[in-house]
Amino acid sequence: MWKNKTISLVITTILIVSTLSLITIDKAEGTNGTILYVGGNGASNYTYIQVAIDDANPGDTVFVYAGVYYESLLIDKSINLIGEDKKDTIIDANGLDGVEISADWVTLSCFTIQNGLNKNGIVLSEYSSNNTIIDNIITNSNHGIDLDSSNNNNLISDNAITNNNYYGIHLSHSSNNIIMDNT
Repeated sequence: MWKNKTISLVITTILIVSTLSLITIDKAEGTNGTILYVGGNGASNYTYIQVAIDDANPGDTVFVYAGVYYESLLIDKSINLIGEDKKDTIIDANGLDGVEISADWVTLSCFTIQNGLNKNGIVLSEYSSNNTIIDNIITNSNHGIDLDSSNNNNLISDNAITNNNYYGIHLSHSSNNIIMDNT
């Protein structure tokens, strides 16, 4: 009996993660909009991530090439923010919140977010839902990931949260989120 329930739970979890991963991959490939590039050598590439976010339309993907970006970001529209490689694509918050997400349906993946210091690495702000925070490294912040009144289907998965002052993942008045396989 116990064995059957365990197997059912494992299969259900695998199906949910597989489905969410396919959605994330689909969005990362830009099939729902335009791809804007930050860094790199292209003539139309942006220098700053925030400028590309500001120019993006809902459904667009902002792809960031490896490098160190000294910025504090606000994502206030439904976009995908994808780094080239989580070890080499670095957002250095320089004492501010690294990334604040105030919109729904945002994907944030493949970054190192560092030096939030007395602030947060990633903040899902009030009533933000259906966001995917996956495969990031968050280090040197007050809270690695902070969910404040964020409800309904935010997926926080496969993130490495290290060297934080207080909490790796902090939930405040948040419910119905999926938080799994983070270290």
